[in-house]
Amino acid sequence: MENKRKQRSLRLPALLVALAAAVSVSACTIQSPAEPEKESTKNAGASVTISWGVQKPKKEADESVYNKVISEYMKLNPKVQVKMAYTEYTDDAQWTTWLNSQLLGGAAPDVVATWHVPAMENFRKGLVVDLKPYLDKQNPYDSKQRSWWDSYSTGLINQNMDNTNSAVPSVPLSTVAVKVFYNKSLFAKAGVTTTPKTFGELLAISEKLKTAGVAPFIAPNKSPADNVLNWLHRMFMDQMIESYIPQLDLDKNGLIELNEIVAGTQKGVIDLEKAPWGDSVDLLKTFSKYWYPGYNGIDTQTATDLFIKQEGAMMMQTGNNLKTFIENPDRKFDIGFFSFPYLTKQDAPNAIEKLHEMGGAPQNNFSIPSSAKGEKLDAAVNFLQFLASEKGAALFAEGFWWTPATKDATLPAALNGMYIEGSTSSLRLLAPQTNQKLYQDDTMVGQLFLEGKTTAKEFNSILNKDLKSTVDQLAKQNGWSEANNWGLKK
Repeated sequence: MENKRKQRSLRLPALLVALAAAVSVSACTIQSPAEPEKESTKNAGASVTISWGVQKPKKEADESVYNKVISEYMKLNPKVQVKMAYTEYTDDAQWTTWLNSQLLGGAAPDVVATWHVPAMENFRKGLVVDLKPYLDKQNPYDSKQRSWWDSYSTGLINQNMDNTNSAVPSVPLSTVAVKVFYNKSLFAKAGVTTTPKTFGELLAISEKLKTAGVAPFIAPNKSPADNVLNWLHRMFMDQMIESYIPQLDLDKNGLIELNEIVAGTQKGVIDLEKAPWGDSVDLLKTFSKYWYPGYNGIDTQTATDLFIKQEGAMMMQTGNNLKTFIENPDRKFDIGFFSFPYLTKQDAPNAIEKLHEMGGAPQNNFSIPSSAKGEKLDAAVNFLQFLASEKGAALFAEGFWWTPATKDATLPAALNGMYIEGSTSSLRLLAPQTNQKLYQDDTMVGQLFLEGKTTAKEFNSILNKDLKSTVDQLAKQNGWSEANNWGLKK
């Protein structure tokens, strides 16, 4: 009888994991790995099969890009079969929940999409592989015979390293450059002959466009997924708080990571209710006067349609959206793009007065579950090395217009100039990777602020409360405290 009770108790954790996976899967539509339909993505003599987990594309043409990548890889590796494992989800939080349940249950795809910060958390739980030992070795697909690590820019790959243990639980396939796209015809109509370099110049051009009867800026702000308010808030804040970075950077790697955000907040260095941390919200209000009417009810797709219909002169989006604009058959104008202008001290006394862009973060990251062993692990690492190589990056740049994370990849001609010109954020305080509630409240409470339904003080107070709650949770979860130098004391 006692043995039976023990057996039942041993089965319970596995049952709970299975139930958690089932509940999470119900929130997403999962297409299990299956035989590819096209002969070009089959290796008849394969001795090992791995699955590649990504979000299911909305366009059939995008599926063909993934098939082409697999086909090119398997031509070089006839003993490996790669199968797609598509997952549909409505937001990042849903994907994270699903992925965690799959990792816990040992059912995640062998190479699976993630974000660099959640990947670090999953590594600390023992759920994903540390890729650092592989990064230190030569990538077999690199034309210059560099180590995998050296094929990335230092600033980009460093963001994927967990500074509390030096592990690299995921690697990016792309980065992102956020630009302001503009309608050259509408600029000419308003007599605008140059693109702005400073925020003051942007406001002056916006006023000129408005006087000419043109809506200056289309800013989708229906939900956090539309990003624009969050991007602007972060860029404005970054330009005002740069002098605090050395004080916050405990490990002196130039990046303020989660444990350092915890330290900075607990020590009172980061406080969104005090200057200069809270000063950027007023700039949002100033700029919003030039946004297309009804922006809080407009999503990104609607904003794109309005831009193509020439209902507004400018729109802020990631570089890969240039493909969407250029290929749209309804576009009747030439498109240009420029980096979002920088603040001067006339705009904000603490401004550093240099270009500070949104972008440069790891994108399209992938991890390998710790459940992958032996031949599967070897094949998964090799496949990920191919995806991150110049060849893989060129395929993604051609198919999706991704900005490559890998150096020396060939870009489509239209993407020339689509790179980071200025500095990027060292402190991604309001980014979704830090905390989903903080990130979402930035937009949702920001909507109320822009509509005059709440004050700047109340807006900052809510965000600061979210931040402190996040910090308490992270400190407790990871055991970070002043006593262990917030996880850095070995």
